[in-house]
Amino acid sequence: MKQLRTVFKFELFNFYKNKVFVGITLAFVIIIAGILSFPRVTEIFDKKGTENGGVIDNNSSDSKETIALQDNSGANPSDTLKYFETYMQNYKFVLVDKSLDDIKASIEKNDFRKAIIIEAPLKYKYIADYIGMNDYTEYTINEVIQGKYKIDEMARLGIDQSEAVNILTASAQSEVITIGKVQMDNFWFTYIMIFVLYMAIMLYGQMVATSVATEKSTRAMEMLITSAKPINLIFGKVFGSGLAGLTQMTAILGTSVLFYNLNQKYWGDNFVISGMFNIRLDVLAYSLMFFILGYFLYSFIFGALGSLATRTEDVNVSIMPVTMIFVIAFMIVMFSMSSGNIDSMLMKIVSYIPFTSPMAMLARITMGEVPTIGIFISIAILILSTIGIGYLSAKIYQMGVLLYGKTLKISELLKLRKQGM
Repeated sequence: MKQLRTVFKFELFNFYKNKVFVGITLAFVIIIAGILSFPRVTEIFDKKGTENGGVIDNNSSDSKETIALQDNSGANPSDTLKYFETYMQNYKFVLVDKSLDDIKASIEKNDFRKAIIIEAPLKYKYIADYIGMNDYTEYTINEVIQGKYKIDEMARLGIDQSEAVNILTASAQSEVITIGKVQMDNFWFTYIMIFVLYMAIMLYGQMVATSVATEKSTRAMEMLITSAKPINLIFGKVFGSGLAGLTQMTAILGTSVLFYNLNQKYWGDNFVISGMFNIRLDVLAYSLMFFILGYFLYSFIFGALGSLATRTEDVNVSIMPVTMIFVIAFMIVMFSMSSGNIDSMLMKIVSYIPFTSPMAMLARITMGEVPTIGIFISIAILILSTIGIGYLSAKIYQMGVLLYGKTLKISELLKLRKQGM
């Protein structure tokens, strides 16, 4: 136990003394604090601008984008203009009477950036110099023109315009009572947790493998293994790097929670931000458990594979198969989340496989329907697998430390084991 404690402290404080590690942690903390405080800071500057004589009016006509409007359908252009101004208040409309080529020329000269030419009650041309990916102006124009057509037709049939508007704008009142889960409520929390787990395993797992390979290439490992048991060395390294990583994650997530609570009212009803923080405690506890177990499972594997590499340059070759398995697991979970099919047969199967369960079961707990007994079974399998792989990693570490030359494979080690090495 003393040996384990000594290796653990050495690895842990190596991280704490590393300027890059500390710098990355502080950078993330500052960036997250800045992002979550952005609405508050923006409001402060807006208030200062008003106090200094500036007038900020997001609804002023000067700040609105101008759209040229031409009605060739036979309707009164002034009535059409008023209708568009009523239902598209984020834009400023001006009536024009030009040919299509003249309107295009005006757009090219930046007299206005968009134009609508109504040719018939339900037929129009929409001209724009640029249409962005998230530009829904055409969709809005469709709704306005269809609404105007319906109101005009009702008026022609003798229905009063105000009554027609009431009929068209009537909406149903509903109350949603959720017995189970709403997938979208936990989507962003799940996405962030899985992405952080992916980055933590890829980053810290590779650091453990590189550390082991470096000690082997400098032959420092030969001295270490004579003064400490292999199991204490590998467990000390993994636990030390694990606690350092968890400390970094705690600092980042703690900052996120703190600054979200300080600025919660400024985010209003932003469902993305609220979805990441408004999580039940039991869901959070299960998520952290799978996060930690998955982290240690892969760290043991990376540590063992690092001992098979003779040089640090060969580490990537040694860990490539496990990295590919992890990337495939990540893609399966992300695809299932995006499609909403979180409880598919494939996801149920991978929820109980140790290499994939940290992400798959985490996603099913937060977004799907999984019985409590299923969660406990998955946790038990993962705990036993982590312990077993930890001991197996110590054996591989013990054998790999004294073998130099080419990068070894697990199959080659097993053959040497059978030969009595």
